[in-house]
Amino acid sequence: MKSLSKVKFLASAALALAAVFIANRLPLHAQAVGTAVPGSRPVAVLLCQYQGNTNTYGFTPAGILGTWLSNTLVWNGATVDNSINGLVTDASLGLVNLQGTQAFGWYMVPKPLSGYTVGSDVGTDCIAGAQAAGVNLTPFTYVMMYMNDALPDAAGESWHATLPGPAAPTALNASIVGVVGLNSPPLFLHELGHIFGSGVHTSSSTDPLGGGAGLGDDPSQGLIPGLTSFRVANVSPEWDASRREIFGFIPAASIATFTGGTQTYTISRLTKPIAGLPTAIDVPLPGGAKYVVSARTQIGYDAVSKLNGFLINALTVTEGVRIELVTDAPGSTVPAADVNLQMSNPGGDPTGTDAVWLGCQSFADNVNGIRITVGSFTAAGTQSTAQIIVASSATPGQAPAAPPIASCTPAPTPLTPVNTYPPFADTLAAAQTITVPVIYGQYLGNNGFTTDTNEPLSCNAPAGGGGALVGATGWLQFTPTTSGPLTASTQATMAAMLAVYSGPGTGATYASLVQVGCSSAPLVTTTISTAVPFTAVAGQAYYVQIGGLGGATGTFNLSIQ
Repeated sequence: MKSLSKVKFLASAALALAAVFIANRLPLHAQAVGTAVPGSRPVAVLLCQYQGNTNTYGFTPAGILGTWLSNTLVWNGATVDNSINGLVTDASLGLVNLQGTQAFGWYMVPKPLSGYTVGSDVGTDCIAGAQAAGVNLTPFTYVMMYMNDALPDAAGESWHATLPGPAAPTALNASIVGVVGLNSPPLFLHELGHIFGSGVHTSSSTDPLGGGAGLGDDPSQGLIPGLTSFRVANVSPEWDASRREIFGFIPAASIATFTGGTQTYTISRLTKPIAGLPTAIDVPLPGGAKYVVSARTQIGYDAVSKLNGFLINALTVTEGVRIELVTDAPGSTVPAADVNLQMSNPGGDPTGTDAVWLGCQSFADNVNGIRITVGSFTAAGTQSTAQIIVASSATPGQAPAAPPIASCTPAPTPLTPVNTYPPFADTLAAAQTITVPVIYGQYLGNNGFTTDTNEPLSCNAPAGGGGALVGATGWLQFTPTTSGPLTASTQATMAAMLAVYSGPGTGATYASLVQVGCSSAPLVTTTISTAVPFTAVAGQAYYVQIGGLGGATGTFNLSIQ
């Protein structure tokens, strides 16, 4: 039997679809549901250079460590942990964290890129260089490495290295990524997923609630000169329900297993699950394969991960039920296709609604006589539960008929971004009227914008300013036709303030405005996000103001929904 030694993430034309190759592959896991070893798993993060190449692109150990431990953003008025450690802690329900992680660098390996043929050899030399420079690896469970150029054979690679620290809970303990990983956290999350799952992989091209290689976090986009961390959303497809099962992040008691006939389940959302409800359904198939069913909703990391870096030019996020076909289950006789997402619209967009199943939709597997139907979502602020009906058939080659669902409640259909700039005007008097709900996917710059006399310039002060003042402001106007909750949100490349005011529909002056919500955020990475939730009244005119703290300029987009 061959031994599992390496897992590679290929750098190829198919990278945007997360093309992968696994070398020397075993049956990938010894159990369908893993058992996570609780506690901290500190990582030694190493930055290394090829011989003769001193480029660092402005990246420092302290800056990279922020990606791992201390990235934050403001979402719905709250400061959210958007670090890699934040994702691990959230996804594992607090069972596992990366506290104690440290970053070191830069260290030079003894050969140029042309002198290597295998990424793990580069990593071995990087580890040796760090140790020679005095880095003590004894406290660390894992070693993760960034290079300042491409790897010779892949975009990223994971393997088992000989390390002096505590034994890793799984077979792999070292990863390395090429230079694109410096500004693409999802690439390292992809490799971290291999390590947590002993090398398991997924053929799903993206996670509709996150980034992944196919949505705004495509490492093939490469580095942007002078831009050190343009991606703040770092969820990759390695972290969906089937992977969390293998990581041991979903307790076995929270997994419902279909046993035949017709069964109806009420399942909790996958992230921040509701106590007392299952968070995943396993539907066994002949040969050891299975379907894994879960509900993905906008909460916790799945809420903030809609912000996929400014290059994606969109603030959309897709909620719904995921149906994954897992073919690396123990004893599976199905050819090793890993995990394939079952699309509600075959051949459709794997980053949107085609990748999830909404209320009233029904999936049929005629070969195995299985039908999985989404009965309804229950909305509670964010959608929190889903009703799933699973049925099997005694008739070979035919799935059961879809069940009638009298109370079927479809999930809301996400908005399609408008591929234009937000129509902001420099002054309140010139504010253009828009129709809501709307998402403006393009980024508008506030360069050249000004402020007016008596214009409100902070979240905490009336007209005339006071407090942390903003400048270079823009305005627009809308009047909703229905009453109910709305959220205005923006992602910006500047320290920004977003404010919403009510006022008269015509002839509005700064003195006539009443602030209904405001949020501001400093620039903690190279993109920040602010959001203002409020309850809109039909027929009432509202005005949106965006400006840069201290007069900062940059680019921003807008969502009101």
